[in-house]
Amino acid sequence: MPEPNWQGYELSAGSDRRDVYALGDEEQLLALRREGTLAMLRDPSPYAGAMIPLSFWRLVQGSRSAWQRIEGIPGAHRLKEELEAYLPRLQDAVDAGLRRMPRDGAGKAIVFGFDEALTFDDEGLPIGLAAHAIDEGEAKGATGISLSCAACHSSNLFGRHVPGLPNKMMNIHPLVDTLLRGRGGALAFGQGMLGRVNDLLATLRRRNRGEDAPLLAELRLLQRTLEDLRYVQTLPAQPGLDSALNAVALSLARRQDDARATRTPESLRSPRDNALSTQRMDSKPPAWFILRYFTRFMHDASFVGANPVLVNFVNSHLGLGADITPLYAWYEREENKRSLQALTAAIFATPAPRYQDFITHAPIDSAKAERGKGLYAERCAHCHGDYRARSGCEQAGSGQPPTLFYPPQPARIDVGSDPSRWQGMRAYAAEAKRVDYLGTRYAIESAPEPRSTDRGYRRTPLVSVWSTYPYFHNGSCPNLCCVLASEGEESSDPRFQRQSYQRFFAVEPKDPVRDFDSECVGFPAPDTLAAERRLARYEYRVGEPGLSNAGHDFAKGLSTDERLALIEFLKSL
Repeated sequence: MPEPNWQGYELSAGSDRRDVYALGDEEQLLALRREGTLAMLRDPSPYAGAMIPLSFWRLVQGSRSAWQRIEGIPGAHRLKEELEAYLPRLQDAVDAGLRRMPRDGAGKAIVFGFDEALTFDDEGLPIGLAAHAIDEGEAKGATGISLSCAACHSSNLFGRHVPGLPNKMMNIHPLVDTLLRGRGGALAFGQGMLGRVNDLLATLRRRNRGEDAPLLAELRLLQRTLEDLRYVQTLPAQPGLDSALNAVALSLARRQDDARATRTPESLRSPRDNALSTQRMDSKPPAWFILRYFTRFMHDASFVGANPVLVNFVNSHLGLGADITPLYAWYEREENKRSLQALTAAIFATPAPRYQDFITHAPIDSAKAERGKGLYAERCAHCHGDYRARSGCEQAGSGQPPTLFYPPQPARIDVGSDPSRWQGMRAYAAEAKRVDYLGTRYAIESAPEPRSTDRGYRRTPLVSVWSTYPYFHNGSCPNLCCVLASEGEESSDPRFQRQSYQRFFAVEPKDPVRDFDSECVGFPAPDTLAAERRLARYEYRVGEPGLSNAGHDFAKGLSTDERLALIEFLKSL
């Protein structure tokens, strides 16, 4: 399929890029969306960074298959001890953010947006981990596991898996942090283990036994992973902040200054200085089902000129330290190019979850939503778009999603939100602009001067806004009541006071009654949660660097009833 126009042109009023490859055939688009959704879950690339041999990972579940083959080999005991101490910590970090696929009685995956359940073998792994059979290179014959797109870009939501909905429980930063740290939290973990793996590989080569071939492949994969981790740098984990773009920029700073980000011992010894080694820049992803309205990407609308899916695909390898050189030959194969095109098509055609399909205990009050519709037109539409009811569904909350007329200009606007993300893009751009992303380059047109008026963040469409909590680009507001609060404004209702939201907790959305605030729309208030549900790993400490909830004061002067009516209307979008 020919690539679409990825330049930053304006879409015509009321249009979108749901059918981004202009197929013009709904059945063909559905088939491509199914193929792309499976690619999201499986991750098509065998060159992901920090890949763990599957047999070693099984140690956490008590499997001894990896060790039965090496007991008695000199040097194996120390490696086994270190892995047995380390892997449970990694498993704990994975369990904190990744969940099991919901399945029906026949064992098929329950994935929102498909009338029929999907057949998907997850190898017993949680959503977001994918198993790869390595079919080339020194690790040929091994099976490894890596993070897939689904780790960050999908979420379970009240019994269904929703592709494209950002994972509310996943923070990639602590997971990568755990990958880097061994017993006692020492960052030198990877170097000591790499030496032991190299020694064990040398012993096996000297033995030269055919039965050692599977173990040799697994150890070479582990060797590759430990080498990858030398090119990874993270900031100490901070609850509530996701610093994936920091990791990409800092990994690039440890590589050669060339189009393929070549890894060399010299570049590793002398990394380039980058402000993101100390400056936090939150990198939570947007929902996929709003991307169809854009021709410029990232939260600050800075990205233009290339397929954003390809760029993020390569970035996911860079952030985990992978050598991206093999990706270019891999991408030239038609089946792999087709897989990434299917993923692109699926992302732009991702359906948005509707409130009434998930929240049945608290239906939308149509009369209240109709009152909120007028307030939205007055206060919100100039930035977030005009939602026009479709023929025969004139009342807000009717159940039929309206058509969005999204205003294309200006590309971004500064409403006083936390500036760390758009400010940090200058440091990110200094590294990323050099990279050839699978044959394409893109422009980063943000990085404004401090006094520039062209700064801030992209104005976000509010399609399925009920499902995309927590809110703002950095997730610093747990619900829509917080969004419609105004900083410093007195209110008799604490739900509409920003100071009420200096601390909150992410809650896994299992039960719509217990785990969702249907009036404020979002995470339940902390004081309604039992102590055992207020977990430190899911805490948002608002006000810390990168996690301010300031700005966006457009509801100032509205009464509590008016704000609740506006929220009721937003549920219907």
